[in-house]
Amino acid sequence: MRKTRFGGRIPALLAAGLAAGLLATGCASGSGGGAGSAETYDLSFSSFAPETNPSARVSEWFMSQVEERSGGRITFTRNWLEAGCPAAELYQCVNDGRADVVFSSPTYEPQKLPITLISAVPFVANSTDEKAQAFYELYQKQPALQQEYESSGMRLLGLWSVRLVLGSQQPIDSMADIQGKSLRATGDAMIKSIREAGGNPVTLTVNEVYESLQRGVISGYGLDLASNINYNLYEQVDHLSDPNVGGFSPINLVISQGTYESMDDEAKQIIDQVSRELSTGEAVRSLNQTISGICDQVLKTDLESYTVWSEAATAEWRDRMLPELEAGWKATAGEAGVADVDGLWDAWSAELRAVQNPVEDAEVTCAKRFAQERGGA
Repeated sequence: MRKTRFGGRIPALLAAGLAAGLLATGCASGSGGGAGSAETYDLSFSSFAPETNPSARVSEWFMSQVEERSGGRITFTRNWLEAGCPAAELYQCVNDGRADVVFSSPTYEPQKLPITLISAVPFVANSTDEKAQAFYELYQKQPALQQEYESSGMRLLGLWSVRLVLGSQQPIDSMADIQGKSLRATGDAMIKSIREAGGNPVTLTVNEVYESLQRGVISGYGLDLASNINYNLYEQVDHLSDPNVGGFSPINLVISQGTYESMDDEAKQIIDQVSRELSTGEAVRSLNQTISGICDQVLKTDLESYTVWSEAATAEWRDRMLPELEAGWKATAGEAGVADVDGLWDAWSAELRAVQNPVEDAEVTCAKRFAQERGGA
């Protein structure tokens, strides 16, 4: 039995060519694979996040399922917290052979995946599950999107989003409540949205938020729910609110195209099957499981409220911002070579509408629990 370890290998395209040569000479498993295939694969995985991060748990679900369903033929050497690859180089690590699979965000390297940034536009869906399923289908059907990954030596395994939660020292339940407030924000869409609402967006790393609140540099922030607990931010704010803009920060899991192509058919089929399940509900279910545990901790804090914006309040912000954000993405996609940006946006919108019975985000469920158990409005 031959074990192929890909991490630290020669560049992906050369690896693919070498694999093809081996197949031709009979030195590796036949391209048909099958249950009797003897070849095994140890894939190097890298992430910028700690293993306890909710999105990291999604990656762990994927890897564990592949290992189990392959009967141990496919395994992963896990590298968390930038071990092996810096956060700003994760996609490059897949391209140059330092990693086979990575979990990163296209917002960290926007120049690499400009078309994928369609998934970063908020206000288009209420749940992150809608975005996860719609983007997977869009990727399967749109050659321009597939080419974006292939040109960087990657293949998409799944994409999901982090849901926006606002933390503040005074309640924020509408655009009017943002006016005049200095709020930590990252990403072009949220910076523009806060500025349009009359707020002052301040770009800070998550590690700087606690002290900035303490010193009065900011009066609130836009982050995911987990950060409120992981960084003890609840000690500096009294209120959480969910503006119901859906996912605002996409995360994706990708595999080296060369690595994938050099695997036998049975291994590819396992990867593809788990990838589809990840993108059609399991990613959000895995996220929800972790976030539900975080919610238990939120309910033990001294926070005064945790609310979800009314439909009317969200609609006011969406109607003000979505046309501008849509136009911004179209300009970016056009510069990236997409010939029909209107058609691609329409296809994205159609896929979002086609999602049936999306899973409710655990952040929304948590706000409901807060209202029931703590008497919040």
